[in-house]
Amino acid sequence: MLDKIKTICIDPGHGGYDPGACGNGLREADLTMAISLEVSRILGVNGITAIMTRTKDVSPSGDSNLGHELQARCDIANRAKVDFFLSVHINAGGGHGAEILVHNMNSQAVPVATRIVNRVGSLMGLHGEPVKVSDRNLYVLRATNMPAALVEVGFIDSAGDAAKIKANVRLIARLIAEGILNKSLVPQNAAPAPAHTTESVHTCKVKINGQQLPLPGYLRGGKSYLPVRLIGGLSGAGVGWDDKAHRASLDGKVLEDTILIESTGYAWTWDIAQVLGFKIGWDADTGTVLLTKGGC
Repeated sequence: MLDKIKTICIDPGHGGYDPGACGNGLREADLTMAISLEVSRILGVNGITAIMTRTKDVSPSGDSNLGHELQARCDIANRAKVDFFLSVHINAGGGHGAEILVHNMNSQAVPVATRIVNRVGSLMGLHGEPVKVSDRNLYVLRATNMPAALVEVGFIDSAGDAAKIKANVRLIARLIAEGILNKSLVPQNAAPAPAHTTESVHTCKVKINGQQLPLPGYLRGGKSYLPVRLIGGLSGAGVGWDDKAHRASLDGKVLEDTILIESTGYAWTWDIAQVLGFKIGWDADTGTVLLTKGGC
């Protein structure tokens, strides 16, 4: 029996050549990465070592071969000998609500899977029986050497589910983490100003080449700040963090104007744009930071 999870592999579904399911202006690969990054962060704060199969918009195998990709995801977890494997996905095909898949109902994954889907279902609703045996014999569930589950957060082609997922990436991540930890966590719905300033902080939307990010940016002191890890991952850039200086970096270049909000690093939009080669725009009507490159 799986008594306590000390190490876990979080697998953001799809990525790179494969965007996953698309609908309502969203891509599955972007949402799964944003959710998974936040799950990993929360688990780390709560004493669980979390590794990820990808932290950028890439295929874990580095190529476009589906078989190689799926094997690479399993290899990462198997080599690390983690206690649990969780693959994060967004469903499609007509439906509503969350579900979670396991290889068989005798798996030690079932109690953890049940907690996860019930927590996520409290926000998203449930799609039929919440815990199901995969009728597709999913490779990542049968080729991993530890208890494994695949959570489908909701349906990207359902306008209601898509809107709820888009607006609640952090909450969904917290609910998943609570299922893994088997305890409730204090919600962090507010966006407090960093400890070193009394300035107010407000949210804004962020679009890269017309695609809205699943996490917001923040406005403070006449500047906009964007989530470094998510943007770096989507752009294929290396992301670093200096704990002593509280500074993020992209491809080894330090972003001097970095702030922490809810333990997540945000950097000044101008600094990010200079490193990654984006042009910056602002849509005042919708309160959206616009980043473009590649002739867009």
